[in-house]
Amino acid sequence: MLPSPISDLPTSSAASSDDVDNNLQDILRQINLNLFDEVQRWVLESFSNIKSIRPHKTSEIQKPYPLVMDTICRKIPTALILTKNAEFVDDLLTFQELGGHLKSSGCHVAYLSSLDFSVKHGMADISILVSWYCEPENYDNPVLVIIDDMERCCGAVLAEFITMLSEWVIKIPIIFIMGVATSFDAPRRLLPSDAQQHLHPCKFSLGSPCEKMNALIESVLVKSCSGFSIGHKVAAFLINYFLRHDGTITSFVRALKLACVKHFEMEPLSFLGLDILDEECEIFQQGQCDSLPDSLRNHAFNLPSCQR
Repeated sequence: MLPSPISDLPTSSAASSDDVDNNLQDILRQINLNLFDEVQRWVLESFSNIKSIRPHKTSEIQKPYPLVMDTICRKIPTALILTKNAEFVDDLLTFQELGGHLKSSGCHVAYLSSLDFSVKHGMADISILVSWYCEPENYDNPVLVIIDDMERCCGAVLAEFITMLSEWVIKIPIIFIMGVATSFDAPRRLLPSDAQQHLHPCKFSLGSPCEKMNALIESVLVKSCSGFSIGHKVAAFLINYFLRHDGTITSFVRALKLACVKHFEMEPLSFLGLDILDEECEIFQQGQCDSLPDSLRNHAFNLPSCQR
């Protein structure tokens, strides 16, 4: 959402600013879409593999204790997504959107953060989860556990969680999706070997912050975005802010939104320039002028162009 000052602007100005916001989100979503589709295909393939070795009798699955299986069958499919980003704030929205993308294909999705693995909170009763999964409306869909930043977790707590779920992976088709910021070796550095052996990893990579930044620059700064153009000095400031401050797309987008708000705050009538070359421009402007509040209408009549 845009900052609160936008609420004080005319409706059309606010709509233009919202268009900028939506355009930014669409660009970032499109950058990740290929990865989302790739992860979705892997999830469905992993789920199919689990189903192929799962007992066909529902009565076996519904028993409140794990099945005795060999070590290979107890491995949990694990997507390791390399974010290439030391500041995980940019990745929070990415993993939420990935979860939404997978949920739309019928997957059950649970989001967990590093805070959930900072300290052990008590004993878990997995049989409750088994009973829930065996309900007709929940059954026969994969259960995805998304941990957006694995490296911030307490290794001992995460290791116990992995070991516990590995005993039930055939009854409950659990699939991990874990974000790693530095390298694919993160699990080996964080987890003991007995926990690592329960993971069956598959590697994926997000676009780097610089790649995302280049896409935003091309679509928003180089081209006109929803009638809102950025001047050279403002564009240079935003890019330098990204490079020298914290290097996060989140901060860049926030600064761009503030620039948009400041623009309409200083030039509240600038939205009237939208579609000015359109054949129906006069009709458009007439309707917009009629809807202006008195304060802005008086401001417009005091402009030099209206006093000639």
